Amino acid sequence: MTPADIRNVYGARAVKVVLAKDQPQYTPLPCLYVPEHGYVLTEWELTAEELAALLNGGRVRLYTYTFGQAFQPIQLEAVTAEDAMPVDTGGDA
Repeated sequence: MTPADIRNVYGARAVKVVLAKDQPQYTPLPCLYVPEHGYVLTEWELTAEELAALLNGGRVRLYTYTFGQAFQPIQLEAVTAEDAMPVDTGGDA
C-alpha cells in the first residue's frame, strides 16, 4: 500500500501535514490533522497484487508503533473511490 496525497476539504478546520518528511528511515505520510475532532486522517492506495490478495480472502494488517507509550484508539475502514478524499493537484485548498 502507498499513502495517497489528499486535499484539505475541511478548510480552516484541518491542517495538511506530511509526517516523517524529514526522517529518511520512514516513508513520508501525507495527512490531514483535524484538531476539533482529535484525529489525523490518512488514505492509502492498494496495488493490484494487494487488492487481489484481499479479494481472495486475505487480510489487512495494521502495525501501530507505540514506542512503549499508551496505545491510542484507531479506526480502519474501506471506502469507495467516490467516498475517498480528492487527490491533491498541488494547489492550495
